[in-house]
Amino acid sequence: MNGSTPTAPTQPIASDDSATERAPEPLLSQRKALIISNSSYLAPFTPLEEAHATGKRVSEAMQASGFEVAHLQDPDRTQLLTEATKMLTSFEGNAFEKLAVIHYIGHVKGLSDRVNRGLSEGGTNYLIPTGIPIRSSFELPIHAVELGKLIDLASAQTGVSSVFIVDGCRQDGLVSISSTENCVTEAERENVMITINTIEPVEETPDPEETAPPEPVQSYSDRFAEELIIGGDLSDVIEQTNTKQAVAVGRPSTQTSGAIDKTYQLKPVTAPLQTVSLGPLIRAKTACYDAVQNKLAWDAAGTQTRWIDANVNALCEGQESSVQPARCFEGYMQYVRDRGLSPRWSNASALCVGTVSSEQTLSCFKNALQSTAGLKVSEAISVCKAED
Repeated sequence: MNGSTPTAPTQPIASDDSATERAPEPLLSQRKALIISNSSYLAPFTPLEEAHATGKRVSEAMQASGFEVAHLQDPDRTQLLTEATKMLTSFEGNAFEKLAVIHYIGHVKGLSDRVNRGLSEGGTNYLIPTGIPIRSSFELPIHAVELGKLIDLASAQTGVSSVFIVDGCRQDGLVSISSTENCVTEAERENVMITINTIEPVEETPDPEETAPPEPVQSYSDRFAEELIIGGDLSDVIEQTNTKQAVAVGRPSTQTSGAIDKTYQLKPVTAPLQTVSLGPLIRAKTACYDAVQNKLAWDAAGTQTRWIDANVNALCEGQESSVQPARCFEGYMQYVRDRGLSPRWSNASALCVGTVSSEQTLSCFKNALQSTAGLKVSEAISVCKAED
């Protein structure tokens, strides 16, 4: 001011020019795997007793091979879709390489677009979730997960190589579902490799002349876990698994389509495998859950005992280790039926959620209805919840 020459600052002034900022260090590699194992199937699908143990072995091998692993057990449709979508879309933009592997162990059903003399000509594969009895081909798009949509999502991720391994085309228990195949061939997508195990290994009948029983045939997934430990390029590991499984079962047992556009080397695993932390993906079977699922009828007629998991969790919220919410729900439904009315499960759940004493909650509800003429059920529920 006053015509004086401005004094130069003694400290440099920070620049807000983003061009001078250092670019973030690139991530060398992101390799992620989602292992899905389904065991607790309802008819007409047979339960798969070894699915979770096999899934654990695959998870441990993949973790030892350098993958970030999540193991999802017995998911319902929503959980399977959510976790698969989350994994496929979680890669950071500055990673040098991005590799996604989804390995599915469970039942699969292929719905053909057209069947000509028994030969499938295109169609859709559906991953069958647990906990729901799918008895008609019309139910597949509603209750199952369309594999092709997950593959399309993977293909749409820029710079991500995706591998789908489906160990699920089992014949057992899949009767009474019309117009379907075990599996159908998936169309190729860019930078996506799809391998589908088309037959389930069957143990040979013991020969009475032999003194020792025949060696059981490994499952496809167990053989894949062994090949992972040996190491090598991932595509070669899958090819070796396919070849060895074909020899073991006596005929080609896989169908592979598409390819990934990079080489992903896996180092041989020499150290003992570590137990994989399954994290929050495992659906805990709590005391409350076990007292409800497949035991309590939720419909007015008292015949439907298979619940949607979200409804069980809502009823048990806050009292997962207690059976009191279940006892309360059962008592409410019976009380309303005894009065000649049609009970609503939503009212029973609203009354009983989080209760610590089914006896006290039901007593409050009954007293409220009996002591106040014309009181609605919803109002009686509100009175009792306010007293909790």
